[in-house]
Amino acid sequence: KGFINDFKEHVRSQRSALHTDLAFEKRWTFNSVMNFPEVLKTPNILHDVDKDIFIDKPAIIVSAGPSLNEELENLRYIKENGLAYIFAVGSANKTLIKNNIYPDAVCTYDPQGRNVKVYEEIISQGIDSIPMIFGSSVGFETVEKYPGPKLHMITSQDTVAAYILQEAMQNKLEIVNDAPSIAVVTFQMLAKLHANPIIFVGQNLAYKGDYFYSKGIEYDTRKNTIDEKEKQNALIVKDVNGKEIRTNETFNSMRINLESYIAIYKDIEVINTTSGGAHIHGSKYIPLSEVIKDRLTEPIVNNEWYKIATNQYNLAQVSAKLEELDHSFKDYQKLLKSLVSLLRDIDEKSKVVNPTELERYFQDYDHEFKAFSNNLFFKTFIRPIVRVAMDITNKKVQAVRF
Repeated sequence: KGFINDFKEHVRSQRSALHTDLAFEKRWTFNSVMNFPEVLKTPNILHDVDKDIFIDKPAIIVSAGPSLNEELENLRYIKENGLAYIFAVGSANKTLIKNNIYPDAVCTYDPQGRNVKVYEEIISQGIDSIPMIFGSSVGFETVEKYPGPKLHMITSQDTVAAYILQEAMQNKLEIVNDAPSIAVVTFQMLAKLHANPIIFVGQNLAYKGDYFYSKGIEYDTRKNTIDEKEKQNALIVKDVNGKEIRTNETFNSMRINLESYIAIYKDIEVINTTSGGAHIHGSKYIPLSEVIKDRLTEPIVNNEWYKIATNQYNLAQVSAKLEELDHSFKDYQKLLKSLVSLLRDIDEKSKVVNPTELERYFQDYDHEFKAFSNNLFFKTFIRPIVRVAMDITNKKVQAVRF
């Protein structure tokens, strides 16, 4: 039974990863290219900000779960007294802004074009005092339209910035791994900054009653309440008090992923204050009011934290890498033309030549394709945007070969 459950979970995880890759493989690379000028202009949160600002300082990740509404006054008190850094992830900024609570930063990484709608209140009201920390493969529309100060972090889906900047950072470029949720990405970021403890607010990772988001958050593509189909397909998990609650596959995947990172950063205390939220293994459930009373007792926030950071990328090395890519692009075009020509030759010869005589052509093709696959431009730009087709083709090739 344990094996079957693990096997099902693995298949579900693989299916989800395949769907994600297929949906976003082109957007990740396209966004990375579009965002690169902004990456060169803005501070890297993991390299350019003074880490003493966050080391052993409490940081709160505020998510848009239904329990967020219960903590607004507590968050207002924390903000007004500078008791912890508040990072709003995803749609949580909408609830906070609506209640006149400005977080210390908003964090975003979703590659979709519609991600910009998450910040429509900040954009429409022209709020320019809240810094945004963006993953470098985030939807470029969000970066273009956001009115406030910006900082960035390089994500694992950004092959472009990773290649160009790695040498400029003496091969010490910090990268945050892509994840099913911006809360998980932000947790990685804060763990790398050595914030401690990290406190979750509104991180339900489950339905609360019939609610999906905190009150007041709704999109054309996602209503705030769950429908009958979602109720029927719900998974059952334990909440912070050991009671059974309903969740879905996406929330459950987020929870499992978050738990894996909590296990990696064992030295960081993780507190979950989400009343009625799913239990997150590796975290302690403590109501936020108690955390304020016992742990958040003195001001620690430096409101200038993002203003004293400057970008330190070596632009001369960046320029050299861009030139290298330009040369490899020219080689790529020649290799592609040669490959297509060779394939056409094989197709023609296969109609008239003895099959054993085709072996030489296949060997030529293997040689050419190896050079093509190792081409720098192909590896940096093309391979990531056709990853699903490449993986399927590679599996077919193995089957044909044997």
